Amino acid sequence: MESSRESAQLKAIIVSLLLLVVGFALLSLSIILWPTGLGQFTRALAIALLTSGTLGWLGNFTLRKHFLEDVHQTVTRALSENQSGLSQLKDLGITNVFDELPRDDVRDELNNSKHNVMVLDTWIGEPEFLLKCMAKAASHNATVRILILDSESPSTKARSQDLNLGETYIADSLATNRARLLALANEHNTVQVKQYNALPSMQIFAGDNTAFIGFFWHGKPSPNGTNLRISLDSAFGEQLVQEFDELWKNASSLGGQPAKHSAE
Repeated sequence: MESSRESAQLKAIIVSLLLLVVGFALLSLSIILWPTGLGQFTRALAIALLTSGTLGWLGNFTLRKHFLEDVHQTVTRALSENQSGLSQLKDLGITNVFDELPRDDVRDELNNSKHNVMVLDTWIGEPEFLLKCMAKAASHNATVRILILDSESPSTKARSQDLNLGETYIADSLATNRARLLALANEHNTVQVKQYNALPSMQIFAGDNTAFIGFFWHGKPSPNGTNLRISLDSAFGEQLVQEFDELWKNASSLGGQPAKHSAE
């Protein structure tokens, strides 16, 4: 619709320009032909063409101006509506939405945390990445709390099947996770690891100020689906902390850790 309108306006402008060009040409010719009888006729025709071209140009200019004003109002309204929606998301605590887990952002948040780090997952699917981040936070004396699924939980089998990985994939992976997480806990006094036996709610990687949450999509791991960045200084952020604390309170400590002050 808008494209055809633009095309019609462009054609009208071209016709107006042609009328003006021919009008000026005839006006010049009328001067040459003035001594003859054709001079007055040519001049009258030239004036008519110039008048038509000028009116056509002015008319198209006005229409063009109105069209641009309409476009400006439409764009401004759309931006205003979107801005309102973005403002509402920020009020909830959602500061960004990602197509997948933003690993660089997660790394920066965890590495720079000096007080609290929370990790909630079914199993640690990228141990090299996360273990380095948690060790860095622990080196700042941050309290690092890690919650992984109990390998005996029925959820391990269900989640493995969701991901088309076979019934025992997550349970087997948790065995490897436990060994590496216990080594981390023995190396850093501020690291604590627990296992929970409950229906997984969401994946959480949280530092001092920000949490990154993922969801347990069917057919793909949480990091490969939509992830949200949440400000912990918000109502949503408070609910995330409460969810983690509730699971932490009811979780069991992973055997083999040194005795530590409870973070409950």
